[in-house]
Amino acid sequence: MSKHTVAILGDWSEGLKQMSVALKAASIEEIPVTVADMKNTLKKKAVDAIIFAAHVPSNDVLQRVIEIRSLNDTIPVVLHVKAAPVDFLVLVMRAGATDVIVPPLDEKKFISRLEREMRLYQLASKVFATNTPVEEYCFENMIGRSKPMLENYRMIEAVAKSNATVLITGESGVGKELVA
Repeated sequence: MSKHTVAILGDWSEGLKQMSVALKAASIEEIPVTVADMKNTLKKKAVDAIIFAAHVPSNDVLQRVIEIRSLNDTIPVVLHVKAAPVDFLVLVMRAGATDVIVPPLDEKKFISRLEREMRLYQLASKVFATNTPVEEYCFENMIGRSKPMLENYRMIEAVAKSNATVLITGESGVGKELVA
């Protein structure tokens, strides 16, 4: 079983076939989806990338990229178009496409770039899906969860409740003003 899964959709059958052949050769699982299924697929986080094959560049293609980005702003979105003017390519990249592929398809380059983007996506997902609540290692505007930092937070909390005068020392840039 593949470690990567890609949703593939679009209106360009030849482009879809080219992508499918390249994905199979790289042992990347492919899930054909419709535009209607795309929202559910993204919400379930069932894929590591989306490939959209379009016969001609259109406003509809641009809207699909924008829609994908509104549902998931980090998933790789690869657009495979038969031909496209530069101004359209600029628009879809600005809308959030990760990559745009035009024929002829260089399978090795395509798979290499796709795998890199999927690895980055998976890493970002792990980083942002932390199970540790931020409150556990945050105190006011300070961040840290090492044993010395947790001791500092307890001490700050204890001293803050009293009327004691405290001298705060430390090197420049260590956060003395945050503690005060």
